[in-house]
Amino acid sequence: MRTNSEPNSIEPRLFDLPNVLGHNDWSLSDAAELEAQHLLATAQHRLALFEAETPPNLAGNAEMRRAVLTEKAQLYRTTIAPHRKLPNEILTEIFFAASGKVTVPVANIDTEPPWTLFRVCKRWREIASTTPKLW
Repeated sequence: MRTNSEPNSIEPRLFDLPNVLGHNDWSLSDAAELEAQHLLATAQHRLALFEAETPPNLAGNAEMRRAVLTEKAQLYRTTIAPHRKLPNEILTEIFFAASGKVTVPVANIDTEPPWTLFRVCKRWREIASTTPKLW
């Protein structure tokens, strides 16, 4: 049973990367994280092979293929980023430390915590907005 302090966890039957990335407040189950790590290793290997076999000055399709492989590897890295597994209580403490109890002038709303925390993802926005000591 999931407690309120645990991040949302998913257990996809087939690893659905676009869906996971579309819900960046989810954390991966252990099995899905292992699959993502395997997919990342495979993507990095394919990129390394491509770069070893392809002259660096080629344009067009080769450059597009390199960009696709690089983007795919970055997407897999994003899905297994460590911050996705942090419990809400830890994120709350991080938000509080980042806020520095600073009175935010209206002119700096877009660049100062806790306002900047609202833009990371839905989960962070919910935690920051319901943590009175940030305000």
